[in-house]
Amino acid sequence: MKANSGDLLRALAVAGQGIIFQTAFIVGTEIDSGNLVPILEQFESLPRTAYSIYPSYRFIPCNVRALTDTIAVELADDGRARVSEKSVIDQAVGESI
Repeated sequence: MKANSGDLLRALAVAGQGIIFQTAFIVGTEIDSGNLVPILEQFESLPRTAYSIYPSYRFIPCNVRALTDTIAVELADDGRARVSEKSVIDQAVGESI
């Protein structure tokens, strides 16, 4: 089965309908409870990229900045955000000071 819902795939795996590849935030509770068992733990997936797109205002609202920072941390390896270069927001804030 192919689906764009991690919750649906998790439910199918718990029901014994196959093997899934999902992030810890989707299957962590099921693994902790023993309903799912991790396999191929040595397997490392290809890195993925996420983008946030919003209007290019000079001042980004704090809630937008907080959301993008939280997403960056949550999607990074081991909960650490990977920052390859100074963000556009940081540059805009620096220019406005």
